[in-house]
Order: sequence, then structure tokens, then C-alpha cells
Amino acid sequence: VLSSVQSIITQVKANDSSLTTINLPSQNLTDSDLIPLFQSLASNTHITTLHLPNNQLTNEGCKALASTLLDNSKISTIDISQNSNIGQGGIEELTNALPY
Repeated sequence: VLSSVQSIITQVKANDSSLTTINLPSQNLTDSDLIPLFQSLASNTHITTLHLPNNQLTNEGCKALASTLLDNSKISTIDISQNSNIGQGGIEELTNALPY
């Protein structure tokens, strides 16, 4: 799984126009897996969709994702459902980063 995340990060950093959706459901990914991915998205201009349900994202990961959303307005669809370790703090970070 980690190698697939590393591969995606490489594509994201290269701003690969063929990659518009990141689809990693039910991979048991943790913040340490996802935060580097979120950081790599800050300057990407092609990713529009993040599909990351049923992983192990926490408030820390949500904070990193929120930071990315402040830098990247291309991402319009995010699915982080069934990440049961996200608390109120993570939800607030994401809510504050949304443009509407």
C-alpha cells in the first residue's frame, strides 16, 4: 500500500495531467501515509477528487488536508467518510478551510 501512495505522490509532484482523482479507499492508511500526500497536493493543478474513505485519518491529518485546501482550490470533491478517528477538531479545521 505504501508503495502505491509513494507512486501517487510522485505523480502528484510531477503535476501529471492524467491523474485527476486519488482513489485509496479502505487501505488502512494513517496520517503518516496521508500527510505527505496532502503536502504534495498543495501545488498540483489537476487533482480534483480525493476518495479516501475507511482509512485511519485523524485530526492531525485533517489539519494537513485543511492546509492543502487553503493552497489548492482545484480540489472540489473529498470523501473521508468512515475515518472514525476524526474528531470535532479535525472537522473544524476542514470547515474553516472550505471556501464556502
